[in-house]
Amino acid sequence: MTKEQDLVSKEKFLALKKSFIENVESKSGGFEPHDNYCWRSVITGYALANGFSHDEAYQFAREMSL
Repeated sequence: MTKEQDLVSKEKFLALKKSFIENVESKSGGFEPHDNYCWRSVITGYALANGFSHDEAYQFAREMSL
């Protein structure tokens, strides 16, 4: 992956992260990655619904869960 592709990927991830957190806060009171809810599945589904590939969605979910 070139530097330019990596930058575009990071920008996509940051935009999706912001969108996800805003969406969850407006509907359920917030995102807490270490509670008992299966956030990794929710995050993966959210990324897939927003046009990410399966690999990108799983990578995004891993990064959000750290």
